[in-house]
Amino acid sequence: MIDFSNFDNLFSVSEYFNNDETCKAAIIEHRWGIGSNQDVVCPYCGHHHCNRRRDGRFCCPHCNHNFSCLVGTIFENTKITLRKWFIAMYLISCHKKGISSVQLATDIHVTQKTAWFILHKVRTLFSQSNVL
Repeated sequence: MIDFSNFDNLFSVSEYFNNDETCKAAIIEHRWGIGSNQDVVCPYCGHHHCNRRRDGRFCCPHCNHNFSCLVGTIFENTKITLRKWFIAMYLISCHKKGISSVQLATDIHVTQKTAWFILHKVRTLFSQSNVL
């Protein structure tokens, strides 16, 4: 999961992650390393050295699949903006006793059902990181 310890308040998080491209760059950096395409691994065949296309997606030279940095993550096929995901992850991680789905829904301006969905997806990340 992306490290939010560098941010001391919600304003700094929302100011830093001000668009989806910044969020995608953070996902790429966390997932494959800083900026190099040589470490990008195809989620379909596992081949390394995937090429970056002009539209920001990646292309595997081995199986010819095109994919984005969101494939295989909790953000795959979501209609929620990445900014809301990142703000939600910050809010969930900074509340010591947890946050309710009702409060999260109010804070990021989504329905309670959507906030519950986000909460459970992010909690699976926390449980996976605690195992390692």
